Amino acid sequence: MANTAKSINEEKVFRDRYNNDASFRTTINSLLGNNFVNCEKVPNSFPTSGWVEYYGKERSSPAKSDFAFTDSKGHVKVGASFKNVNGRATSSKFEETRSIFYSTLNGHSEYANNNSLRNAIDNLFVTWEPKSQVLTTPVDVTTNAQKSGNCQHEQLQDYIDMTDVLTSMVKDAHDKYPDFMVDVMKECLVGQHKFGDTIQKADIYIQKNRKGQYETVLTSSPDFTEIVDSYLRTSKGESKLNIKMKSSSKKANGKKVGRNHWIRFL
Repeated sequence: MANTAKSINEEKVFRDRYNNDASFRTTINSLLGNNFVNCEKVPNSFPTSGWVEYYGKERSSPAKSDFAFTDSKGHVKVGASFKNVNGRATSSKFEETRSIFYSTLNGHSEYANNNSLRNAIDNLFVTWEPKSQVLTTPVDVTTNAQKSGNCQHEQLQDYIDMTDVLTSMVKDAHDKYPDFMVDVMKECLVGQHKFGDTIQKADIYIQKNRKGQYETVLTSSPDFTEIVDSYLRTSKGESKLNIKMKSSSKKANGKKVGRNHWIRFL
C-alpha cells in the first residue's frame, strides 16, 4: 500500500508540474480530453444531509477530489482523485463506514426491496457498534505485541477478535451481493453520496503507475469499473475487503501518554 506522506507529496508534484510545465499540462489535457489551464487543491467540505443522518453529526470532511481543474476563466471546475500507485480507497471508522454503506444502499433504487441485503448490512453494524469507540491503552500495548504474546490486554484482544468477525461478514456480503459492493467501493473512491454534485466529488480518477506514467479515467465511464474491481479483488479473484485495527499515539503536553486503537474499514 502506498505510503500516505509519499502520496501527498506526489499530489503536490503533480499540481506543480501541471501549473508550471506547459508540455506536461498538454499531455495531461490530452488524457482528460479538455483544455484546462490550472490545477488547484480542493478544500474540505460538509457532507450531504443524507450522509449526516448515518454519520450522526455534521462536520467538515476531506474531499474525495484531491484537486480541481479549471479553464482560463475559472468557470469550469472538475474534481479529480489522485492515487500514487495503489492508494487506499478509504480508511474509515465505524460512523464513516456506516454512512458509506447506508448511503449506497438507499441511493440506488435496485436495492430498495432487497431485504436480505439490508438485513446483512444492519447485522454488520449492530455487531460492530459495541466496539465502535476508540480504545486507549498504555503506550507499550500494540496490536502486534498483543498478537505475538508480548503483552496481554483483554479489551484490545476483544477488538482484534471483532475484526475477524466483521471481515468475515463483509466478505460474505461481497460474495452474495457483488454489485452492491462495487457501488460501495465507487462511493469510497468518488464520494457521490457524501458530497453530491460538488467539486469535492471526484469526476476524474488519476493514477501514477509504477513506471511513473499517469493514467486517467472518468468515474462515470464503464472503464472505471475495472479500476473499482482492482480495489475489490486480488489478481486471483479473491475479495480484498477487510476490517482491521488501526492505532496512533495519544499525546498530552507533547509527550506520549498512551495509545489509541480503533477498528476501521479498509
